Amino acid sequence: MGVADGAGRRRAQKKSQSVHKSIGKVASSDKKWSGLSPAAVTVVALAAVAAVWWSMALGGAQDVDGSTRQPRDAVEVDLSQSPTPSKPRDARAVSRKDSENELVKAGADSEQGRHALVVRRLERLLHRGAHPDVVLRIRYELADAYHALSNNKGVEEQLTRAAQFAEQRGSDEKAVARWNLAKLHLGRKVLPRESIISLLLGVVEADPQHDNALHWLGHQLMQSPTGYRDAAAYLSRVRLSKLTDSNPLDTVMLLGQAQERLGNLEGTAVAFGKAIKLYEATKRDGRQMQDKIRYRFALSHFQYCKALLLLGEAERALHAATAASYEFPEVYHIMDAVGLSLAAAGRWKETVAHYNAVQGHLKTWPDFARGMPERVLGATFAKLHEDRRRRSSNRDAQIRNFEIDEENGGWPQTVLHNLTTTKCNIDIRPGLTPKQFMTEYANRNLPVIVPDALKDWPAVKTWQRASFEAKYGKKPVRVRRSVDIAYDNEFGGLRAAEVDLVQYLNDTFGPTDSPITNATQSRSGDTRYVLQSLDWGTGFREDYIPPIFFSSSDFAWNSSQRDAAALAFFGPAGSSVTLHEHTNAWNALMYGMKRWVMLPPYVQYGPTGLPVEQWLSEWYPRFKDEAFECTQLPGDLLYVPTNYMHTLVNLRASIGVAVEFGHNLQLLRRGVQGAQAELNAQSQ
Repeated sequence: MGVADGAGRRRAQKKSQSVHKSIGKVASSDKKWSGLSPAAVTVVALAAVAAVWWSMALGGAQDVDGSTRQPRDAVEVDLSQSPTPSKPRDARAVSRKDSENELVKAGADSEQGRHALVVRRLERLLHRGAHPDVVLRIRYELADAYHALSNNKGVEEQLTRAAQFAEQRGSDEKAVARWNLAKLHLGRKVLPRESIISLLLGVVEADPQHDNALHWLGHQLMQSPTGYRDAAAYLSRVRLSKLTDSNPLDTVMLLGQAQERLGNLEGTAVAFGKAIKLYEATKRDGRQMQDKIRYRFALSHFQYCKALLLLGEAERALHAATAASYEFPEVYHIMDAVGLSLAAAGRWKETVAHYNAVQGHLKTWPDFARGMPERVLGATFAKLHEDRRRRSSNRDAQIRNFEIDEENGGWPQTVLHNLTTTKCNIDIRPGLTPKQFMTEYANRNLPVIVPDALKDWPAVKTWQRASFEAKYGKKPVRVRRSVDIAYDNEFGGLRAAEVDLVQYLNDTFGPTDSPITNATQSRSGDTRYVLQSLDWGTGFREDYIPPIFFSSSDFAWNSSQRDAAALAFFGPAGSSVTLHEHTNAWNALMYGMKRWVMLPPYVQYGPTGLPVEQWLSEWYPRFKDEAFECTQLPGDLLYVPTNYMHTLVNLRASIGVAVEFGHNLQLLRRGVQGAQAELNAQSQ
C-alpha cells in the first residue's frame, strides 16, 4: 500500500462519518419522516449509506496529486438501466465455442489491464524519484510487465536503462544488469553476432565466473570461423552445476568440438567423457530424455570413441563403443565406432562381418533415411579396406613433373613457389574409362586425376580473361576471405560484399590492359576468393560439359541437383579454401595451378579454421604419411571422394568449376562384398 492509498482511505472515512451525521439529522429533525415508524427510518438510512458508498466506488479515490484513481477491480455499471431480460436463443445467437473464445479474450484483456496498471504505477514511481536502492528492481519489474504486454521495445529500454544505471553506480549488480540485457538479445537474435559477443564479454568482465555468460560466449564464438580458440578457453571455465540458462550437455559438447578443431585429442576425449557421465547421471536419476537429447548423448559417445582411436587407444575405444552399442543400437554413428575399433584392434574378419551385418540392417530402413548412413559407413569401410591394401603394397608417392603454362589464358602468371610441390600420390590416369573409374576409384573411394579432360569444353575460350570479363563482367559475385569460405558454405551467416565481376577482377588483378596484370598476384596482396553457385542463366552452364565418368546411377544426385550445386571459382595466387569435407565431387581446372591435400575419413587433421599456408606449415607434417596430395594443372579433372577432409591453395591465378554429385549408393555393399571375397580366397 502506498501513501496515496492511505490518504484516500482517510478521506473515505471522513466522508463516511459525515454521512452518518447527516443520516442522524435526517432521522431526528426532518418533518417528512416524523410520521414513519422507527423501523422505516432505519431502512431509509441504510439505503442512503449504500448509495453514498456506491457513488464512492464508482467515482474512485483521489490520489495525492488530485487525480482520480480507479480501484483495480472497478466495473462501470449504469444503474439507471434495468437489466435486459434474457431472450429465447435463436439461430443468430453466438455459438458456445465463440462464446467461450470471447470469454478467454476477456480474461486476457483483464490480464493485459493489470500489467498496464503495473507499468503506470512503476513509471510514476520512477518519475517521482524512487530510492536508488530499488531502481534496478523497478526496472526489472517493468521489463517483466512489458514482456507480458508483448512490448519488446519497452523490455529492451528497461533492461538497457538498468544496465546504464548499474554502470553509473558501480553497483555489485553490474554483471546481473549486463547479463539480463545480453540474454534479451540472445533470445531475440536481431543484433549481429559481434555485438552479442561484446555484450557477453562485458558480463564476464564484471563477473569472471558468470557461468551462463561463459557458456553463451563460447557458443557465439564457435559460430565464427576462427573463434574456437577463445571458445575453448571460456567453455573450460564453466561450472556445469551452476548453469541455469543452458544445458550442461550443450557446454561439454561445444567444448569437445572446440578442442577437436584445435587438434587437442586429449581435451576432446575429456570433454566428451564428461558428456557420457552426464548421460549416466541422467539415466541413474530416472529422468526422461527427449529423442533429440538422447541422440546428442549418442553422438557424444561416438566422438569419445573417435578421439580414443586417434590417440591410438584401440582397446579402450572398442570397450566404449561396444557399451554404447547396447545403449544406442539404432544410431549409425555407434555402428561405425564399433567397426573402426575392431579394425584398429586388428580384428579384420570381425570388422568385415560387422559391416556386413550393418549393411543388411540398413536395407530395412526407409529410403529417405539411408543416405547419410550409407555415405558415412561406406566411406569408413572403404578407408579401412584401403589401409590394408596400402600396407601390403607399400605404395610410394610419385613425382609429377610439369612445365609452367606461360600464357595461362590471360590470367596473371605469378606462381607461389614457396608452396609448390612435385609430390603426388594421387593416380594420374590419361584415357581412363567410366568403367575403370567406377571399379578402381569410385567403389574404393579413392581420388584420381584425369589429365587433358577439358579440351573439348567451350570454356577453353570463354574462360580466358578477356572473354570471361566481356561475357560475365556485369554479373554479381560474393567476395569472401579465403579463410571464411568453407565455414560460411557449411553454416552460412557471413555478411560478404557483393560486387560486379568486373570490379572484383580489376580490384584483384588490375584492368586487362594494365602492365601489372601478368606481373603480380594481386594489387593489394589480399586473398579474396570467389567460390559460389552462379545464377547466370544458361550461359555459364553451356561453358562446360559434365564428365561422363560421373554419370552412373550409383551416385545419389541427379543432373538437376548437380547443376544446382555447380560452383564457379576464380581467384589470385594464394587464394584458398580451408579444411572441409562433403560428398563426392569433381573439380575441373581450366587455367592456373592448385595444390591439393586430402585426408581419408577418421584421420587426424588438426584445426579446421587455420589459413592454409599456416596449416601446411604447422600441421601437415604430422599427417603427411596419411595424406593424398598432388598439384592440379590446367585441363586436369580431379575426383574428390566422399568424406575426405581436404584443403587447397591456388599456386597461381586460377579459374574453373566444381560440382558435387552425392554419395555412392553402392559403396558400402560393394566394399563389403570385395573384402569378403578376399577373406574367402585367403581361407582356401
